[in-house]
Amino acid sequence: DLALRLGATTHTFDKAALLSPVTAPLPDTIGRPGAPVRLRPFSTLVPHAAHPVVNPEALSLPETGFSLVVSLFDLAILDDVPGFLRRILHHLAPDGLFLAAFVGGLSFQELRAAWLEADAQHLAGAVARIPPFIDTRDAGSLLQRAGFALPVTDKDSMALRYRSATHLMREIRAMGAAGVLADRPPSPVSPAHLATVEDIYARNFSDPDKRVRASLEIIWMSGWAPHESQPKPARRGSAKVPLSQVLKTTRYPEKD
Repeated sequence: DLALRLGATTHTFDKAALLSPVTAPLPDTIGRPGAPVRLRPFSTLVPHAAHPVVNPEALSLPETGFSLVVSLFDLAILDDVPGFLRRILHHLAPDGLFLAAFVGGLSFQELRAAWLEADAQHLAGAVARIPPFIDTRDAGSLLQRAGFALPVTDKDSMALRYRSATHLMREIRAMGAAGVLADRPPSPVSPAHLATVEDIYARNFSDPDKRVRASLEIIWMSGWAPHESQPKPARRGSAKVPLSQVLKTTRYPEKD
């Protein structure tokens, strides 16, 4: 996906950085027609012998003037997303590109719903267990607030399937993505409580073969460091034809 998105632009990225919590499985070169992009990986969570580690909350790369900065799944672990985006912009050269992918939108809505119903039964109230996610509309607004030009956002939606809700939660824990909220529930989950979650999940979100579904949305966002060569919106009030005239000359099909 990253290669396809980079292949959509003819820009030359001679100085590119890649930020990700885990960099070991990621390639340092992204192929695209005519001009492969070589990336300098920086880990934001798990140390790697060959890749420097940086703190995403107070991002300070050893250099600035990058023509491209790619962030893969960093935004999902940040407290200060607007601050992170402003620091990314600081590290970009004029007309440099920022491209990011992260888990967002309606991801794991089934798991959230099952826990809310189970907590209502066992705790007589809701408990925050799954972090809030950024949706596509918010992603575009965040880019604009940070000062990026030409912001674009979209999403890839998919449905994962598991043997049970417990198998889904085990995978989330194995990825190091469990218990990320600062305010955690005051007491451990009892076996009966967990069994209720699994029963609710299976009852509401299972397929005929008894496997359960889990929604996942990957949000993509991109923005450019401002530069005088970029297209700009027309000056307010500079239109030559009033909207009323356009509406009069536009014919719409008759309604039934």
